[in-house]
Amino acid sequence: MRPGHSHRATHRKSSERWRHERHNTVGREFYMKLRAYAKINLSLEIIKKRRDHFHELVMIMQSVSLYDEISFDLTDRPGICVKTTAPDLPTDDANIVVRLYQYMKEAYSLQQGLEVTLTKNIPIAAGLAGGSANAAATLYAINALFQLNLNRGDLFNICTMFGSDIVFTYYGGSKLATGRGEILEDIFLPRLDLVLINPGVPLSTAAVYGCFKPGIPNPHEAECIAIKHERFHVWRYAPDTTRAGTMQKLMPKRVEKHCLVLKTHDPGFLSRIKSPHNLSPIDICPHCFNHLEPFAIGLNSDVAKLKQQLLDHGAITAMMTGSGPTCFGIFNNADKAKEAFGRLKKTLPPDHKVFLVSSFEKGIDHI
Repeated sequence: MRPGHSHRATHRKSSERWRHERHNTVGREFYMKLRAYAKINLSLEIIKKRRDHFHELVMIMQSVSLYDEISFDLTDRPGICVKTTAPDLPTDDANIVVRLYQYMKEAYSLQQGLEVTLTKNIPIAAGLAGGSANAAATLYAINALFQLNLNRGDLFNICTMFGSDIVFTYYGGSKLATGRGEILEDIFLPRLDLVLINPGVPLSTAAVYGCFKPGIPNPHEAECIAIKHERFHVWRYAPDTTRAGTMQKLMPKRVEKHCLVLKTHDPGFLSRIKSPHNLSPIDICPHCFNHLEPFAIGLNSDVAKLKQQLLDHGAITAMMTGSGPTCFGIFNNADKAKEAFGRLKKTLPPDHKVFLVSSFEKGIDHI
């Protein structure tokens, strides 16, 4: 290196050249800001455990208007730098955004680095697919900024490498999901006005799925409340002296002993929502259920309490989304949801997060 010439000067000239090239490159984007939307599971049915250790699922999935904001900026510095407003969110390769960029860099020989700024609004480990939404937005941005022109098959394969929900969060809207959640079919649902409550404590997806054992009672001594539309009943898990447990209907009779009763999808309803119909929220409610809910309640009893509070504040149904612990209530209209949201914000502890949302038609949106 010649006298008076420093690495800092080299980097400054390189940066100036990079800014000049950015300015003079026609038709290419170097910066993008996106909204990555959360999802809820209106239903979650576990069919079986597969040989690959995933579970075979049937789910009705819906994007909602809660989102993270993520900006992506190409840089001349190699690698990826993630900045976030969430102090508990890692910024190294424990973060799915970092892992996805690293994979794409190797697979597609990306020459530039990426600076990511994440404004986190979706709670972490909450059953809302916040991490999957961030990964989907990152894939979308990389495809656009690096001009990769990936087709749907390429995008699908990359999404499924990193998570079961990423395909859904990439496209969003209203979908019937099968397989392990990656096989999607468009469905037609009415507008839904909802209130979400997150207790402020994360719940591990692996831990909840690890508790799931069909055909046996909930192994945890916790009350499991599942209040549905008026055509359904209220069920409670009641441990007995043998510790095998019983599922009881609060009224009028006890039901089958030593068995956790799990609802399944109505084929007629699934067929109906595959074409446009004039459905209302109350038509959806009898078909909302989640096989993971009793087991999540065993790990975090707040789930049952949150559901009950949503019902007490006027929800026409309430249930847990995904593997929890976030719960949502569906309301007859936006005014009723807004009223419940205001009252719940005042009454719930400060560590509980309450969101007023509606159903949304996208998984990713430009800002």
